[in-house]
Amino acid sequence: MKGIYWHIQMHLPEGKGGEVIDPKEMLKEDDPIIGTGEWDNIQCRYFKGENEGIEVGDIIMVREGGKPIAICKVISECFQEPKLTKSYLHGNFRYVEVLDWNVPHLEKSPFARGTLMKLFSKNTPSWKYINDWYKRTIKN
Repeated sequence: MKGIYWHIQMHLPEGKGGEVIDPKEMLKEDDPIIGTGEWDNIQCRYFKGENEGIEVGDIIMVREGGKPIAICKVISECFQEPKLTKSYLHGNFRYVEVLDWNVPHLEKSPFARGTLMKLFSKNTPSWKYINDWYKRTIKN
């Protein structure tokens, strides 16, 4: 683990004002997935693995707004799949391993509302939150 965590919000695949989906359904697929739209911005490039973006093996917390849903390990490169796009409206996907689901005592979190964020600093509440959750999960 290189000490960089991510968090992603997936319930608004078309952005604000667009259709709302349930991101838990993506994580409950036979092969769980995360996804993002196709946009010309740093978040999309990070998702695709560009600009020192997401790599296989990275840990990513899925959230809806500030509410954590699950903590996952990324297990694939970015791919596109028309059937998944039809179901979830996202254009880019990655397979993940769901490591743990949210529990009631983890309801509140210190996360910004952006779609995808990379956490560089170990001195932030967001990094500590994901690190603590991940460490508890791998101990079990």
